[in-house]
Amino acid sequence: MNVSPAISIPLVTVTLVAVRALIDKVTSSGIDIDSIPIFLRRVDLHLLENLLDPAEEARLRTELSARAFRRLQSRRIRGACEQIRRLSNNASVFLQWANTEYVGIAHKGCAQYDDQDSLVVNLIRIAADVKSSAWWALVKLRFWRAVLVQLWPFLPSPSLSDVREVYGKDILQAYENLTSSVGEILIRRGGEHYDKVRAVL
Repeated sequence: MNVSPAISIPLVTVTLVAVRALIDKVTSSGIDIDSIPIFLRRVDLHLLENLLDPAEEARLRTELSARAFRRLQSRRIRGACEQIRRLSNNASVFLQWANTEYVGIAHKGCAQYDDQDSLVVNLIRIAADVKSSAWWALVKLRFWRAVLVQLWPFLPSPSLSDVREVYGKDILQAYENLTSSVGEILIRRGGEHYDKVRAVL
């Protein structure tokens, strides 16, 4: 039975991403507080905000010819894909670190958590949400790139603002909440760790 490329390409993409995530999970040995800066990648939030801004996209559609906009949108999709990949990487790093921290408090009941413990548990939730949102955004972006949908003249060029919100959550706001949560924990551990992490974000 022949499967059309429109079905097989997205399935292969999703499968590869899922396999990669599973391998990362199985082979991960955890991240301690001193290792965090080594694994982080700089995210240009100003650039990503611009790429996902519906007003900016509407302006470009108005000012450029359809052909010129499609060419530009292809580059914008690649740029958004790169920045969200970095954002997803950082969410994974923070999630692994928070899980490593959680091992030390796993024996406690929720009623026994102190402020620091509660921050760690909250960080796990936020990091997992960001990771999940970024994953779905990347699936959509990679699909667009794989099928070159932005070049099809009989379809409207895809809108990058569609990937900013996943399941009702703004991916940029969620990432800012994540970095703030990490910062709060690190400040309590000492300014040195906080400064090192902020320097690479």
